[in-house]
Amino acid sequence: FFKQKTAYEIASCLVGSEMCIRDSSSGRVTKPNQPCFSAGGNFGWQDVGSSYGKPTPWRTNQTGQFNSGMFAANTGRATAPVAGRYQFNLNIYTNNSGEYYHYGRLYLNGTQFADTILHLGDTSNDYPDETMSGSFIVNMAANDYVEYYHVEDIYGYHSSFSGFLIG
Repeated sequence: FFKQKTAYEIASCLVGSEMCIRDSSSGRVTKPNQPCFSAGGNFGWQDVGSSYGKPTPWRTNQTGQFNSGMFAANTGRATAPVAGRYQFNLNIYTNNSGEYYHYGRLYLNGTQFADTILHLGDTSNDYPDETMSGSFIVNMAANDYVEYYHVEDIYGYHSSFSGFLIG
Protein backbone atom coordinates (compact mmCIF):
# COMPACT_ATOMS: atom_id res chain seq x y z
CA PHE A 1 0.00 0.00 0.00
CA PHE A 2 1.04 3.55 -0.67
CA LYS A 3 1.38 5.70 2.45
CA GLN A 4 0.70 9.33 1.65
CA LYS A 5 3.33 11.60 3.15
CA THR A 6 2.82 15.18 4.08
CA ALA A 7 4.61 17.81 2.03
CA TYR A 8 6.87 18.49 5.01
CA GLU A 9 7.88 14.79 5.21
CA ILE A 10 8.92 14.86 1.55
CA ALA A 11 10.70 18.24 1.60
CA SER A 12 10.04 21.37 3.60
CA CYS A 13 10.08 23.44 0.39
CA LEU A 14 6.88 21.67 -0.74
CA VAL A 15 4.74 22.85 2.16
CA GLY A 16 1.64 24.46 0.66
CA SER A 17 2.44 23.15 -2.81
CA GLU A 18 -0.24 21.75 -5.11
CA MET A 19 2.43 19.73 -6.89
CA CYS A 20 2.63 17.09 -4.16
CA ILE A 21 2.06 13.44 -5.02
CA ARG A 22 -1.21 12.02 -3.70
CA ASP A 23 -2.93 8.66 -3.51
CA SER A 24 -6.32 8.73 -5.22
CA SER A 25 -9.37 6.89 -3.89
CA SER A 26 -8.87 4.29 -6.66
CA GLY A 27 -5.37 3.49 -5.40
CA ARG A 28 -3.55 5.33 -8.20
CA VAL A 29 -0.72 7.70 -7.43
CA THR A 30 -1.67 11.12 -8.78
CA LYS A 31 0.02 14.48 -9.09
CA PRO A 32 -2.69 17.17 -8.96
CA ASN A 33 -2.34 20.23 -11.15
CA GLN A 34 0.50 18.71 -13.14
CA PRO A 35 1.15 20.95 -16.16
CA CYS A 36 0.54 18.98 -19.34
CA PHE A 37 -1.04 19.18 -22.80
CA SER A 38 -1.77 17.17 -25.90
CA ALA A 39 -2.41 18.94 -29.20
CA GLY A 40 -3.14 17.71 -32.69
CA GLY A 41 -2.78 19.49 -35.99
CA ASN A 42 -5.94 21.20 -37.19
CA PHE A 43 -4.97 21.28 -40.87
CA GLY A 44 -4.51 19.03 -43.90
CA TRP A 45 -1.40 18.96 -46.06
CA GLN A 46 0.71 22.06 -45.63
CA ASP A 47 4.01 22.90 -47.30
CA VAL A 48 5.70 25.38 -44.96
CA GLY A 49 8.59 25.88 -47.37
CA SER A 50 12.30 25.23 -47.30
CA SER A 51 13.06 27.32 -44.21
CA TYR A 52 11.75 26.76 -40.70
CA GLY A 53 8.12 27.85 -40.51
CA LYS A 54 5.69 27.20 -37.68
CA PRO A 55 2.88 24.83 -38.67
CA THR A 56 -0.46 26.23 -37.58
CA PRO A 57 -3.06 25.89 -36.30
CA TRP A 58 -2.89 23.25 -33.60
CA ARG A 59 -6.07 22.18 -31.82
CA THR A 60 -6.46 21.36 -28.16
CA ASN A 61 -9.93 20.02 -27.60
CA GLN A 62 -8.63 17.81 -24.81
CA THR A 63 -9.64 18.81 -21.31
CA GLY A 64 -8.85 17.81 -17.74
CA GLN A 65 -5.68 15.78 -17.30
CA PHE A 66 -4.82 16.08 -21.02
CA ASN A 67 -4.64 19.89 -21.15
CA SER A 68 -3.88 21.87 -18.03
CA GLY A 69 -3.92 25.13 -19.98
CA MET A 70 -0.18 25.32 -20.66
CA PHE A 71 -0.70 25.15 -24.46
CA ALA A 72 -2.21 27.98 -26.51
CA ALA A 73 -3.48 26.76 -29.87
CA ASN A 74 -3.59 30.28 -31.31
CA THR A 75 0.18 30.76 -30.84
CA GLY A 76 1.34 27.12 -30.97
CA ARG A 77 3.25 27.75 -27.74
CA ALA A 78 3.53 25.56 -24.67
CA THR A 79 4.30 27.84 -21.73
CA ALA A 80 5.73 26.52 -18.46
CA PRO A 81 3.52 27.67 -15.57
CA VAL A 82 6.21 26.60 -13.08
CA ALA A 83 9.96 26.05 -13.34
CA GLY A 84 11.06 22.48 -13.86
CA ARG A 85 12.09 19.78 -16.26
CA TYR A 86 9.54 19.09 -19.01
CA GLN A 87 9.24 16.33 -21.59
CA PHE A 88 7.94 17.22 -25.07
CA ASN A 89 6.85 14.64 -27.65
CA LEU A 90 6.39 15.15 -31.37
CA ASN A 91 4.81 12.82 -33.89
CA ILE A 92 4.89 14.46 -37.32
CA TYR A 93 3.25 12.93 -40.39
CA THR A 94 4.96 13.81 -43.68
CA ASN A 95 4.72 12.92 -47.36
CA ASN A 96 7.35 12.80 -50.04
CA SER A 97 5.41 14.97 -52.47
CA GLY A 98 8.49 16.00 -54.39
CA GLU A 99 10.39 17.08 -51.26
CA TYR A 100 12.89 14.43 -50.23
CA TYR A 101 13.91 15.87 -46.88
CA HIS A 102 11.77 17.00 -43.96
CA TYR A 103 13.07 18.61 -40.77
CA GLY A 104 11.64 19.80 -37.50
CA ARG A 105 13.01 21.62 -34.44
CA LEU A 106 11.95 22.78 -31.01
CA TYR A 107 12.42 26.43 -30.22
CA LEU A 108 12.76 27.68 -26.64
CA ASN A 109 11.73 31.32 -26.14
CA GLY A 110 12.04 31.94 -29.89
CA THR A 111 15.54 30.43 -30.24
CA GLN A 112 16.49 27.02 -31.58
CA PHE A 113 16.81 24.62 -28.64
CA ALA A 114 20.09 22.69 -28.84
CA ASP A 115 20.15 20.00 -31.54
CA THR A 116 16.49 19.06 -31.23
CA ILE A 117 16.18 18.06 -34.83
CA LEU A 118 13.80 15.61 -36.40
CA HIS A 119 14.92 14.51 -39.84
CA LEU A 120 13.37 12.34 -42.51
CA GLY A 121 15.03 11.72 -45.84
CA ASP A 122 13.49 9.54 -48.54
CA THR A 123 14.56 9.74 -52.17
CA SER A 124 11.89 7.29 -53.32
CA ASN A 125 9.65 8.43 -56.15
CA ASP A 126 6.67 6.54 -54.68
CA TYR A 127 5.45 9.53 -52.62
CA PRO A 128 5.27 7.52 -49.39
CA ASP A 129 3.56 8.81 -46.27
CA GLU A 130 5.96 8.61 -43.32
CA THR A 131 6.25 9.71 -39.72
CA MET A 132 9.03 11.50 -37.81
CA SER A 133 8.92 11.18 -34.01
CA GLY A 134 11.00 12.45 -31.14
CA SER A 135 10.94 13.22 -27.42
CA PHE A 136 12.97 15.94 -25.75
CA ILE A 137 13.73 16.93 -22.15
CA VAL A 138 13.86 20.69 -21.59
CA ASN A 139 14.72 22.60 -18.40
CA MET A 140 12.37 25.58 -18.25
CA ALA A 141 11.89 28.57 -15.97
CA ALA A 142 8.37 29.78 -15.21
CA ASN A 143 6.89 31.51 -18.31
CA ASP A 144 9.46 30.02 -20.72
CA TYR A 145 7.80 28.63 -23.85
CA VAL A 146 8.51 26.07 -26.56
CA GLU A 147 7.24 25.89 -30.15
CA TYR A 148 7.68 23.39 -32.99
CA TYR A 149 8.97 24.61 -36.36
CA HIS A 150 8.94 22.50 -39.52
CA VAL A 151 10.51 22.43 -43.00
CA GLU A 152 8.59 21.14 -46.06
CA ASP A 153 5.38 19.05 -45.96
CA ILE A 154 3.36 18.25 -42.85
CA TYR A 155 -0.09 16.70 -42.48
CA GLY A 156 -1.66 18.17 -39.38
CA TYR A 157 -4.55 15.78 -38.86
CA HIS A 158 -2.10 12.92 -38.18
CA SER A 159 0.51 14.98 -36.31
CA SER A 160 0.68 15.63 -32.56
CA PHE A 161 2.60 17.71 -30.05
CA SER A 162 2.42 16.97 -26.31
CA GLY A 163 4.29 17.74 -23.13
CA PHE A 164 4.26 17.47 -19.37
CA LEU A 165 6.18 18.44 -16.26
CA ILE A 166 8.53 15.68 -15.11
CA GLY A 167 9.59 17.45 -11.94
